[in-house]
Amino acid sequence: MTIITGKIGSGKTTELVRYAIKNNCTIICQFEEHIKCMQDLSQRLYGRDVKAISYSNFFYNGCFRGRKDNTKYVIDNIECFLMRLMTERGSTSSIEGFTCDGEDIIFKEIINGEYYSKYLV
Repeated sequence: MTIITGKIGSGKTTELVRYAIKNNCTIICQFEEHIKCMQDLSQRLYGRDVKAISYSNFFYNGCFRGRKDNTKYVIDNIECFLMRLMTERGSTSSIEGFTCDGEDIIFKEIINGEYYSKYLV
């Protein structure tokens, strides 16, 4: 798993698009309108479309439940994705933190305007 971090406007989405193209992943976007933005960015920077779907498409059209086609996904804005997951059934709960398995995690962080990878150990 790769985690891309950075401030607003630092290029996280551009790095996510690059990663998705390189690794043949589908990007899960917050809104339908963001799909076109991802594809425009992909065309402009890499000369090809990136596969992208919305959170709604992911949750309601079978992607989330029982899919067995080995599709690889990357998520744009994980905080919003998790909140959407929590509130799908009308819950007013919130996610205040999380843990994850430290093996096979790569952090990408921006240093002097460039993204660098480092393994979480």
